Amino acid sequence: MIVFFLLIAVTIPFVCIASNKIKNKHIVFDHEIVFSIGYLYYWILPMLVGILIDDDVNEGTVQFWYSFFSRLGEGQKEIFLLICMLFYCAYMLGSRAAIVGHIHHIKNEGKREINDIDLGYTFLTMLILPAFFYVAWKIQPYLFGGYTAGWGDNAWWETKGMLATLLLVSFAIYYMYTLRHWNYSKSVFKNLQNRYAILYLTCSIMMLSTGGRLYFMTTVISLIVFYGVYLQKLTIKKMAIVAIMGLTFAGMIGIVRQAQSESGDVWLAIGANIILEPALTSISSMTFIQSNDLPILADVKYPLSLFINLLPSFLFRDLRNEISVDLETEYDIESPLGALSSFVSWIGYFGILGSLAGLFIFGFLLSILKNRTDSTSHVIYGMLCGATMFTFFRDQFNISLIKIMIQDSVLAPLFIFIIIKCTNKIFGYKR
Repeated sequence: MIVFFLLIAVTIPFVCIASNKIKNKHIVFDHEIVFSIGYLYYWILPMLVGILIDDDVNEGTVQFWYSFFSRLGEGQKEIFLLICMLFYCAYMLGSRAAIVGHIHHIKNEGKREINDIDLGYTFLTMLILPAFFYVAWKIQPYLFGGYTAGWGDNAWWETKGMLATLLLVSFAIYYMYTLRHWNYSKSVFKNLQNRYAILYLTCSIMMLSTGGRLYFMTTVISLIVFYGVYLQKLTIKKMAIVAIMGLTFAGMIGIVRQAQSESGDVWLAIGANIILEPALTSISSMTFIQSNDLPILADVKYPLSLFINLLPSFLFRDLRNEISVDLETEYDIESPLGALSSFVSWIGYFGILGSLAGLFIFGFLLSILKNRTDSTSHVIYGMLCGATMFTFFRDQFNISLIKIMIQDSVLAPLFIFIIIKCTNKIFGYKR
């Protein structure tokens, strides 16, 4: 029976994609695609791996993971897959409910829109430079030291979190400038080359040197979404090449950061690292479904505790501490390596029905953003899609949903847009 559930769970996204996203050997790389990839990679793949591997596996990390998988009963596996399918369908229904007719830009149509003066972008870059230099000074001892160089050090994790925010904010500035100055008569690479890429790439190199691949990959996915949705559809061949290169790069960073070379075969180690990423994340969902009663609706204080994190801590520290809810203390969950499956976060914070409603709304809003014609919506849409594929599925919601998606991918671009508009109005703009 579990094989039947797995087959259905895998078939649903492929049918959705094939029926709507692939035409004439081209694919629209949008929010439905990135969510489908995250769903298959983080939710379904671990279950498939667990069923396929032998009980007598003796490789250290795999054996550790399998010890959790083997405790799940058949009924629990089926419930997990059923809920995953319902969640996926809710998201897709929300997305399709909002479709009116997606916009398509035509290449070589001239400038994308008004060519802003650079003062606003320069001001914003100068505004975050002091924070960049502070973070660079704090993180300098750990650069090129791998993922575990500062493991167990709270100051290290705080500094890395600040670097992640700087990376995404500097990317938002660069992204906004690039989209608003896009010239369809130039090549993609020419359009991507501008001075505001310097800070973004510097933050990216620093983050990669510490073994953090997630947020850099998030920005890359954002750029691919912009290209694949608003410029031209990707051919299936190009999409396959990009996917292989991306997975290889992510796997290589994973090997370097954990010094995983014991297998002696680099390609085997890369493949193992790619599979172990969602497998180890799934430990939290397996222990969650095994040891807890899944709430139909969560107490209102649970989602409230998430969104209260948007308030600045230096002004509302006591309120945030009073309302804050940690799922790992409220439920019996194990996440030995820190990653928390979005399956846990959705049900833990919203309950099953609340999650279905939330995913429907999430898909609906992304589809609305995709259909808008202004560059700010495109920046927000691209960054949300980038965050959806990876961090949304494997980071705690107080980080992925609140910090990365709402704060860095929605509020930051809106603030950037306001500053750009103000400087254009005060100092004039060139056409």
